[in-house]
This record gives sequence, structure tokens and C-alpha cells, in this order.
Amino acid sequence: MEIEHIVNKAKAGIYSHFTFELKNLALSCKDCNNGKGTKTVLIAVLPQLSPYPTTAASFRWVHPHFHEYSQHILIHDAWVYEANGGSPEGLAVIEKCKLAELATKERANRRILIESSENLANALNKAVGMVEEVGLDALCRELAPMLSQIMGSGANALKAEAALRAAHIAVLVAADAAIAAP
Repeated sequence: MEIEHIVNKAKAGIYSHFTFELKNLALSCKDCNNGKGTKTVLIAVLPQLSPYPTTAASFRWVHPHFHEYSQHILIHDAWVYEANGGSPEGLAVIEKCKLAELATKERANRRILIESSENLANALNKAVGMVEEVGLDALCRELAPMLSQIMGSGANALKAEAALRAAHIAVLVAADAAIAAP
């Protein structure tokens, strides 16, 4: 999580006095914060040293302190975002934060987790932990090429896929044994 400045504090120096304004700060994921960047969020440019706006109507997109999020954005299946009733503020957030591309972000996050693994066993353990969310076949297609690189010389995607499937079976067997144990 990052602390986002809702109104860009660097915007031509006009809004630098909002840097530590509590209503101008919100928690944000890195992707959303970077996606928003220096985009204009205010409906109208404020004169220099103006006080911070205090109404939802002052903002082009959902302001976490002034808007009711669910009135502007609906979330389906935990990752499909829809602008509630075509809300322009909701559409702005979905577009600027690239929430419509969340599946792509999730794939990138899975790759980062695998790349950060200390060794093959750790990578396989992390990958197996993703099976329920992604599905074994889809995960094999997605991660086998990367896992084959971690496996090293002579490994290919088929060997990596077999290793991932074997690791998944080992986890299932261990879970069944734990359930069956008295």
C-alpha cells in the first residue's frame, strides 16, 4: 500500500499546500497510485492557496472521503469492476487505475512471486498456493516457462508443468492424510 495524494501535490506548484492535508491522503495500491499519476481530479482548477475542496461535486472521480464508493463502483467476483449506473466518477477510477485490466495485473503479480523465489521448491510451493484461485491447467500454461528457467539446464516447460502438477498432488495427498489422521 502507498499513501496517495488525491489532488496532485506537484501540479504546477498550485496544490503543494495540500501535501499534508488529511482529506487529500488515501491508501492506494502501487498500481492505482501510479496509474493516476498527475491526472486532473478536480472539476475546476483552484486559485493558488485555495482551501481544500470539501464536496464530492468538486471531483471528477470517486473521492474516498466524500463519495460513497458503492454508489459509483460495483465489484463482481472480487475483481470485475463496473461503474454503478454508468457513474462518470466510477468510470474515471476504473479507467485511470486500470481496474479493467486487473487480470493482467494478477498475472504480473504471480510472476513476480515466482521470480522472487529462493529456489525451485519455494517457487513450486508458491505456485501450488495459487492453484485454487487460478486453476491448475491455467497456472501450468502461465508459469511453466518461468519454472523451467528456475529448474535450470535441460528443463523445458513440459518438465516444469510435470513438477508443478506433482507438487500439487503432494499437497492434496498431505491434506487428505491430515484429514484422515485420528
